[in-house]
Amino acid sequence: MDDWSDSELTIAVITYREMQDEIAAGHAPNKRSTYRKLAASTGRSAKSIEYRMQNISAVLNDLGQPWIPGLKPAANVGSNVSDRIKSTLADIARQRDIYNPRNSLSNLRPTARISVYDVLCELGFDVEQWRFDAADRPIANPAENGRAYSWSYRDQASNRHLFMLWYDDMELYDGSIRYRQCWNSYIQTLEKTRRQTAKRATNFLWHIATLKVGTPVHVGVVEGSRAKSADTDPSQVNRRALDAEPWHLSHWDPFTQTFEFTRGVYAHVDEQKAVNDARETREIKGYDDEAIRTQDVVDVCQSNRSATEKEQLVSARLGQGRFRQDVLSRWNSACAVTGSSTLQAIRASHCMPWRQSSDEERLDPANGLPLVATLDALFDAGLISFDSDGSILISPRLEDLTLALEGLTLRRHPREDEQAYLAYHRQKVFLP
Repeated sequence: MDDWSDSELTIAVITYREMQDEIAAGHAPNKRSTYRKLAASTGRSAKSIEYRMQNISAVLNDLGQPWIPGLKPAANVGSNVSDRIKSTLADIARQRDIYNPRNSLSNLRPTARISVYDVLCELGFDVEQWRFDAADRPIANPAENGRAYSWSYRDQASNRHLFMLWYDDMELYDGSIRYRQCWNSYIQTLEKTRRQTAKRATNFLWHIATLKVGTPVHVGVVEGSRAKSADTDPSQVNRRALDAEPWHLSHWDPFTQTFEFTRGVYAHVDEQKAVNDARETREIKGYDDEAIRTQDVVDVCQSNRSATEKEQLVSARLGQGRFRQDVLSRWNSACAVTGSSTLQAIRASHCMPWRQSSDEERLDPANGLPLVATLDALFDAGLISFDSDGSILISPRLEDLTLALEGLTLRRHPREDEQAYLAYHRQKVFLP
């Protein structure tokens, strides 16, 4: 057993720690499957791997640290192996902060139900409006009787943000705790089952859209029974608590409505700045990247339009909601070129760019074209367009010759009301 290489031993210790993470998260690790995978990568037998795991348990036991039940410590660990395991454990602990309570997922589980009002007070947010009802009458106990329907809150005076996140959807990832969700079809389903909840979810995304990646936020951790989007009964919150540690917005993709919050302070500001600088230097005419799309959403949210108009426009800008449904309906719920019906891969883009369109044109399904992601990106960038008969036009500035675009056409001739928008795209967006 002493012939294990340092890399093999490191893999074994990492795997052991990952199984402990699963247990801490309330899941039972599949040891047999884990051993098979480890055997495939090391060439060791499953029996040899299990015994090595028991060696790791013995070292942890000697260190006074918890070990995995079912992996009883095998005490006859040679001093050389024991020292190597201790060294590897220390290295991994430094890298992942496993022993630091900040990164313990189980420590985040709320044990009491603290009201949203009390959470806001603890943060020092302005709660004056919570103390009066719609008729401006004082509320006797705002902590119990005040409104707590939103999923996120912003304090205007301090420009701080609070997001309520479900504990059961948090996970350990690469040594950090994160909360990642993709709401690509989530809100669409909610609009059919629980319209009020759909509005709360939309407001939640609007809030995220106003933030830059890396923005620090506060997180209220909630636990209870979370309803699925197709359920007609709402979620029930049984416990709620404020996490004392800061979080940050680590990812936001308005195309797929995927967002991610990560526990801790954002550590890649320079890297993100480089990405933003690169975006600003792009000179491809008509290119409609994520930063521009996000800013458009922010502009709508901060405008004086009604809530209904904002909801419709934001959905249209993100290629979602009624606009997406109507655009897909025109093309038999499939990509206008390939015929693919995998809706998760199809985006509903505007032919006349958003910033050149009126609100009416932004919501007009004739101004939309459902395309799979690659074609959608090329269409937005002006690297392809479509003639009046539906045949594809390829820009000479498209240098990627591996893309098989020649001969592609729309699956039907554009209708009369679609022709004007496509003509605008050819004249103003397409790069000749």
